[in-house]
This record gives sequence, structure tokens and C-alpha cells, in this order.
Amino acid sequence: PANPYSDLLQHVIKRGVDRQPLFFSDSNCVRYLNTRSEYSERRTISLHTYCLTANHTPLLISPKE
Repeated sequence: PANPYSDLLQHVIKRGVDRQPLFFSDSNCVRYLNTRSEYSERRTISLHTYCLTANHTPLLISPKE
């Protein structure tokens, strides 16, 4: 059966505590992007858009299943 929640977009924000940085180097950003991509495939999540900033990372996602 079709997933009734597959059209439900969720705005998820990962923030640094007290506006502290999330990433300290380019390699941190690359690792985060790779891990996020692997996780979204394993958990069957559609990632529609994202933005990497110094102290927060908003994601727009929806479940596939």
C-alpha cells in the first residue's frame, strides 16, 4: 500500500549548542554529507533540500515508506 505520509514534508534543523559551530573543517562537512546520504538511503527518506551553515543545518525531508 502507498504511504499516507510520503507527501508530508518535515523541516528538521540540527543546531550547535549555544550557536557553536557544527563543522570545524571542510572534511567535517564532507563527512556529514556522506553520512547523511547513506542514512537517507538506509532509512528510505527523501531529502528535498538542505543548507550547510556554520552553526545550523536545516533539512527538508519526507518519508518514502
